[in-house]
Amino acid sequence: MSALLVLMLSACSIPQDSEIDRACRVMGDRTPHLAGVKKSSFAVTVHSHSATCSGVVELQQELASTDVGRIVEGTYDSVRDADADSVRITTRFTAGSTTLVVVTGGFPKAAETTALVDVAAEANATYLYMGVGSSDRVFGQVGVRLSSTAPAESLDEALGFLRNPLPRGVYGLSWGFNDSQIFVEDGADTAELAALASAASWFARHPGISRFELSSQSHLDKWTLTTLVEAPELVGEFTAIAADCGHPLAVEALLQGEKPYLSLP
Repeated sequence: MSALLVLMLSACSIPQDSEIDRACRVMGDRTPHLAGVKKSSFAVTVHSHSATCSGVVELQQELASTDVGRIVEGTYDSVRDADADSVRITTRFTAGSTTLVVVTGGFPKAAETTALVDVAAEANATYLYMGVGSSDRVFGQVGVRLSSTAPAESLDEALGFLRNPLPRGVYGLSWGFNDSQIFVEDGADTAELAALASAASWFARHPGISRFELSSQSHLDKWTLTTLVEAPELVGEFTAIAADCGHPLAVEALLQGEKPYLSLP
């Protein structure tokens, strides 16, 4: 993801008594006094005419996940009565050089934050995002670096994470593996897990597929297969297996470093 240019708003561009300005100042004043917080900073920023209160909270190192959850909840307690749609707040919680969790929206509570931090720790995650949507539904996204990018091995390893049940209180959990190689939005249901297991087994028997990418979002599974030679029959065979996921499907095949030579359906 390319970095976004973030411009600091001047006093004349955001009124000093605006709701977002007040929320940002309150969080900046109160967060440093929470037990376990080393320091914090909050500032109103703007991008594309949209104002956001952006914060960084540095925690003491080696805190328990329950303490991280408590601090995240405490950080947002002072603004919990604000309108989440009009007061946009994003906060990065760190310990030393490690980012523990990035809250991208809404006002999180301790229990759900703790549960997601535990998931990220067990997965040795490269990132953890969380947000609270309408009806207080909590969503998370975890990034994991797998031990391999080979088709069968990486998909097998990813399945080990996808089979885990949702943390209590979390409505949806998305997983990103090996950066953009595999992304599964809001987890995988039983049918998709079975289809992915079949795909991993199929990859193990067909070394002609040197690499794959999978993006499962908005009820569409999009596969990109890299083959050693043009192999439309092989790609067709794979498509039949992947179709068992129960979602609409798109499969694209290409040779290494070249343009796609086949798209299905």
